[in-house]
Amino acid sequence: MARRAWMVVAFLSVALAASAKDDSDWPSWRGPSADGVAGAAANPPRSWSADKNIKWKAALPGRGSATPVVWGDRIFVLTATSTERESKPEERPKADDRFPQKTTRPTRFQKLEVHAFDRNTGKPIWTKTAAEAIPHEGHHETHSYAGGSPTTDGKRLYVSFGSFGVFAYDLDGNLLWKRDLGRINSRLGWGEAVTPVLHKNSLMLNWDQEGE
Repeated sequence: MARRAWMVVAFLSVALAASAKDDSDWPSWRGPSADGVAGAAANPPRSWSADKNIKWKAALPGRGSATPVVWGDRIFVLTATSTERESKPEERPKADDRFPQKTTRPTRFQKLEVHAFDRNTGKPIWTKTAAEAIPHEGHHETHSYAGGSPTTDGKRLYVSFGSFGVFAYDLDGNLLWKRDLGRINSRLGWGEAVTPVLHKNSLMLNWDQEGE
């Protein structure tokens, strides 16, 4: 897999954000009400370009198809990067013949990362590598290994990289816990996107897949 540098455009993340906290946070995939609707105080731009209505932009390594989340003065983004580290045949997970694939899995180790940026300046605050491993399947060309959006309650950041693990960090990037729930076998190898949902003291994940 070729490395690709994707950009996170902060103005859009900031302008479209909303939450019950101060009407400017966006703590999960579809916002605080899970309906994709910003609060009454939101004032998003009606047009933009590479240099119009953009407050800042910052380069990201690899690829990510997860949406950013916003809390306070921070934006959190997930990425997956193909490293230069080539795997040995014995290190590669065995394919499950029960699940046909239309994609090709990589032979290089993939690095799954969590990034925190300053909401106002775009300055990187911290980057953590959640996992570095060989996938058991590929993904659709429009997808990535960072497909599930993170979520936060303002105290902890919850991240699911699916087959690579589920992780909880504090907002300063300290790992609090992690869980391995095993493989997800996606349809035709098109890829995974498990977005955690918070409800009171429970973290819920839809482990939808082709397996049992």
